[in-house]
Amino acid sequence: MAGDNRIAINRLLVGTLALAFLVAGGIVYLGGISTGFLGPSLLRIGIVLAALWLALPTRTREAAWARVSPMGLLCLLAAVLALTAPRFRILVPILIVLAIVGFVLKPRRGR
Repeated sequence: MAGDNRIAINRLLVGTLALAFLVAGGIVYLGGISTGFLGPSLLRIGIVLAALWLALPTRTREAAWARVSPMGLLCLLAAVLALTAPRFRILVPILIVLAIVGFVLKPRRGR
């Protein structure tokens, strides 16, 4: 396909990097080698890579984001924004009301 811009991600490589960052971060953080930000930074990178590794597809399971709708992604981003930014706290009740209205007005399958 001419317009296919898919990037192949090696699941084994991501898992190996995650493990390496977690081990290195643990050694630096718990070993007292650095008193700065290096240890916690390595641990955070390792956690993010481990989460990515869990979300990647396997031979028997598709990727975690394969069936996410654009509306679901938009709602997730709005919820994260509402919970993390203090000036957007008003979005929390609005999102709850919209979720209830969306559930009630959702078309039902016939019997």
